Amino acid sequence: KPPLQVLKTAEREKLKYQEACHSIHSSFTPLCMTVDGLLGPESNSFLKRLADRLSIKWDQPYSTVICWLRTCLSFALLRATNLCIRGT
Repeated sequence: KPPLQVLKTAEREKLKYQEACHSIHSSFTPLCMTVDGLLGPESNSFLKRLADRLSIKWDQPYSTVICWLRTCLSFALLRATNLCIRGT
């Protein structure tokens, strides 16, 4: 699938769960990422917010924390892609 179509699929998934989440006063954000690392708009804003909170908690600069988070996500994506290609 083209990258934009993958991200639009995540938006449709969010709409599917949105009503159920509102009934229990929560939210749902699918962390959708393409194999080349493209994040959806909501995933990107979630990652920025998480980095902001972690930078305050860990008393580290925001730039260091966001770099660390993106590196962790990149390695997780690489492992998952490798697993899909190799099988086991």
